[in-house]
Amino acid sequence: MLRSSVAVTIMVSLLPLAALVFLGIEATGTDWGSLLTDETWRDSFVTTLYVVSVSTMVYRL
Repeated sequence: MLRSSVAVTIMVSLLPLAALVFLGIEATGTDWGSLLTDETWRDSFVTTLYVVSVSTMVYRL
C-alpha cells in the first residue's frame, strides 16, 4: 500500500513538468513578435497580472 501511494505522489508531482514539455512543443513555430503586438493578448495578459496581484495581496492580509 505504501509503495503505491509513493508512486502516485511521484507521478502527480511530475505532472507540471509534463505540462511544460507539452507547452514547449506546442509553442514551436509560434511567431512571438506578432503575439506580443496582439492587442487582445496584451489585454488578457494585463488582466491576468492584475488578478494575480490582487489575489496575492488579499491572501497576505
